[in-house]
Amino acid sequence: MYFNQPIDRYHSSSFDYSAHTDSKALLDAIKSIWLSFPSDTRAAIDPVGRNAKKAGLPTLEVVVLQLFRLWITEPERCLATPRGNYLRVKSIYNPKGISPEKLRMVLDALEANGFTETIAHSHSDNPAHTNTTSRIRGSKQLFRLFEDIDASEFDIKEDPNTPLVKLNKFDLDPRTGEPKKNKSGQKITKPEEFDLKLPHVVQMTEVLRAYNELLRRTHISLANIDKPYIIRTNNKGETQNIKITSASKTVRRVFSRNDWECYGRFTGGFWQRVGDKDTDETPYRRHIRINNEPTVELDYSSLHPNILTVKAGLDPIDDIYTLGYQVDDQFDQTQQRIILKGLILNLLNAKSHKAAYGAFKHDQPTGHPFKTLKEEQFNKYVEAIIKKHPHLENTLGADQGVRLMYLDSQIIEQIIVLATTNNIPILTVHDSVICKERDEESLRSFMKIATYKILSTQLNFDSNRVSMMRAVQSTIQEDKELFEDLYNKALKQDVGPSTDYHKQQWERFQRLVL
Repeated sequence: MYFNQPIDRYHSSSFDYSAHTDSKALLDAIKSIWLSFPSDTRAAIDPVGRNAKKAGLPTLEVVVLQLFRLWITEPERCLATPRGNYLRVKSIYNPKGISPEKLRMVLDALEANGFTETIAHSHSDNPAHTNTTSRIRGSKQLFRLFEDIDASEFDIKEDPNTPLVKLNKFDLDPRTGEPKKNKSGQKITKPEEFDLKLPHVVQMTEVLRAYNELLRRTHISLANIDKPYIIRTNNKGETQNIKITSASKTVRRVFSRNDWECYGRFTGGFWQRVGDKDTDETPYRRHIRINNEPTVELDYSSLHPNILTVKAGLDPIDDIYTLGYQVDDQFDQTQQRIILKGLILNLLNAKSHKAAYGAFKHDQPTGHPFKTLKEEQFNKYVEAIIKKHPHLENTLGADQGVRLMYLDSQIIEQIIVLATTNNIPILTVHDSVICKERDEESLRSFMKIATYKILSTQLNFDSNRVSMMRAVQSTIQEDKELFEDLYNKALKQDVGPSTDYHKQQWERFQRLVL
């Protein structure tokens, strides 16, 4: 039993300041924990006085709700508990106004009274080590109390005042004025305060609330898992522990550089982090089920280059990464296409060609042939792209990525509005969209409408997996060759049956939510 095992600090859940519930059973249990604290402990947390804010119970509520959710879904997982002062009490990102000081006192009271186990934070100046905050895990005493509560993880929601729109900015070094960087060399960002009543924020929030409510009523999971999380390695070689639960499907919209026209993408859903490349050890995303039905994923072809193409008054390009000839003898045309795709991606996001070259090399795994690509080879590929697509020249190496991401987020927003209005659950992955197989034709229509609305033209898109349903539907066109092609592809890409765990979770969702 996990009680006898030490807490694994790397198997943790991040702290959620917005955890909320309307469940009387849960609220009564939290109040009983509060009253079980010695009177002097409660008085220290909530001192008496005219101006004293009684924040102990709401703070305890936030902590206990998260422990309750973990007890149901994954009791061996611990909870990361911040003890610093980085989050202001009067912040839009702290909807319950939780004081760092009171949070520390509540955490100490839970441990002192036998409700939790704690391990201290981990800190090292060694860049190879990962620093972590302190961690807590519910004790036997707490979990015995949970056993008598008539509630489920679906009774835990987000505080209604939690902003679904986030505005980030760079954390600047006061000496240089340049963005600070973490150990990996990435620029550090921090949230910026803003007025939640701004008209465009209100509009975006309304879209997100309706969309998240549809997702809340929808069961979304991976059919091939046997536990509520997956462990995968990203393209940087980093191990990721990704939760696949109801708590990991809230979607937000995030802007960067303190600018409402930078980034703006929809983030937060676990489906954006599970991976689906054939090179992945397990390509998970194709195993997503929406209400226990198989899914397909449609993605816009060469989205950012094609946005620039249509803005230049040209027709979209079917395959912008194919030149028709081999630029360098070291790499064949299959490899060349991969290089060109990565090259354009980095050039659109970098401030110079040299920076793009460095970023491209950095992205390649150790030992990969592309790691040997020299700068003069890189420049030859750049010249070849510009020669074939001269309208792209002024945008390559000009830091256009975040502006293009804002435009693609506008397209995705239109798709979300159309899908939500029609009660069709979809999942977005920046430039692609996932839906149930039966909803594929509707999604194709939404994607066409969205690009017409934002770009006044239609962009091409591809399917990551051919569904058997689409193969059968093709017979309506009386195109035998099309049917055979789609049918064979559908057979080849069959993802197989669901696990027993997935079936149990779907049954549980139907019983408790639907």
